[in-house]
Amino acid sequence: MRLLSALTALFLLTASLQGSVSFYLNADLLKDQNGNPIPDSSLVMLVVSTMDGTFSTMGPGYVPLGSYLSDDDVVVYLTDLSLSGIPGVLDGATPELLLEDVAGWDAGDPLAVYWLPGATLAQPEINAGDSYGMYTDSEGHDGSYPWVTPLDGTSGWQLMFYTQDGVDYSPGAEAFNPAEAGLASLAAAPEPTRGLLFVLGALMMCTRRRRRCF
Repeated sequence: MRLLSALTALFLLTASLQGSVSFYLNADLLKDQNGNPIPDSSLVMLVVSTMDGTFSTMGPGYVPLGSYLSDDDVVVYLTDLSLSGIPGVLDGATPELLLEDVAGWDAGDPLAVYWLPGATLAQPEINAGDSYGMYTDSEGHDGSYPWVTPLDGTSGWQLMFYTQDGVDYSPGAEAFNPAEAGLASLAAAPEPTRGLLFVLGALMMCTRRRRRCF
């Protein structure tokens, strides 16, 4: 009877963990495009690539939890820097995240951290031309685990990103990543205008018909 009870408890515990993972996130130093530490209120996102293993350029729009930045890049967690209380420094743990909540999210899928200096948890939005930063690392450096989805049931998977100009958690000049890696050096790409789409469509029709249009 005791053995049966123990096996039942083990089964229930295992079942409760299946499909869920959690992460410890730490970054030092996240900066805007000018090299200034981003404010405590700046939006930070944990994103998974569920299909192609790459992360595409962001477009403008709202980016709430569960939104798609591209065909397969999905926002699985939103936070800011308020837990650390230090501008530019991310430090905190996620709750348990259910893999089944995101279509196609499996162990081994790449993860990335995005930081949006001009957005907040209350206003998770990016406009065309706004700067943002992104970091991922398939190997893991400076004590970080690889930036990939761990096996179901894993808790506290450590995702860390340190740059050589960090001072609070980073090993400083000994860090693997140069200071430039922490810049919000990317820009949200504008959506194609209707005029551009019309021109592209005309060119495709000309190519298919194999005739000179101009």
